Amino acid sequence: MNGREQISIILNHRSERPFRNIARNFFYGLLASVVLLIIDYTFSQSSGNNIIGYLLCGWSIMYFEWGSEHLWFTTIAAMIEKPFGWLAYLTRIPFWWIAGGMGYTIGLLFSKKLGLFNINEIPIILFFIFGGNLGIIIQVFLQFRVYRILKIN
Repeated sequence: MNGREQISIILNHRSERPFRNIARNFFYGLLASVVLLIIDYTFSQSSGNNIIGYLLCGWSIMYFEWGSEHLWFTTIAAMIEKPFGWLAYLTRIPFWWIAGGMGYTIGLLFSKKLGLFNINEIPIILFFIFGGNLGIIIQVFLQFRVYRILKIN
């Protein structure tokens, strides 16, 4: 099976239909929120006191990550012979990092604007780096789902 066929299988899989995709990322966002909550209470990074703020951050990260995967599939994947090889994954890492950083930062700032978090967002780069690293870790685990879909087909 060539790379284009693999991409077609992934993007046409029933789990990639809009409603299922939104529901799946909603659930993954809940899990990301729990991870953020544990990290926050362990290391006191953002001093959040409202579970809704964590939910906004988790959902923001997951939907940005979803977007980064689709952006990668529509731009870079078409140029790569083996889109699920190790070299292809190296090209995904910047997408994952930027999406995680943007998602976490936007979720934090939005939560602060709503009064859910009491954070000092200067320098914001620290939050961006944390979100980027978290985004990479999340996507590494989510790639097991992609390989399961390819293995079944």
